[in-house]
Amino acid sequence: MSRRFRNFGFAIAGLVAVSIANAHAILKESVPALRAVVEGPDVDVKLKFNSRIDAAHSRMYLDGGGTSRPIEIVKQSSPDTLDGQAKQVAPGEYRIEWQVLAVDGHITRGELPFTVR
Repeated sequence: MSRRFRNFGFAIAGLVAVSIANAHAILKESVPALRAVVEGPDVDVKLKFNSRIDAAHSRMYLDGGGTSRPIEIVKQSSPDTLDGQAKQVAPGEYRIEWQVLAVDGHITRGELPFTVR
């Protein structure tokens, strides 16, 4: 195998690895923060990702106390951010379960535990 062909192969492999690494939306910041203790009864939710998010095809749920309910996503403050508010949240331990569709077409899921007092 020629040196030139081998170097070309390494370059292609590197580009594929970078493409795969950038293929999913990764949560960078959140309100509430991971394991935060917040005041209720209304809890503002803001999830910021490392890439643009298709808010129309993304979801957030508040899970806790034996129930799960959707958190309405409001108009995006930024293309990489989902905003919402969980209303009338009783004191206790909760999780925000999220599913986002990045504009590249990849779906990412995660959860964010926190406590309301």
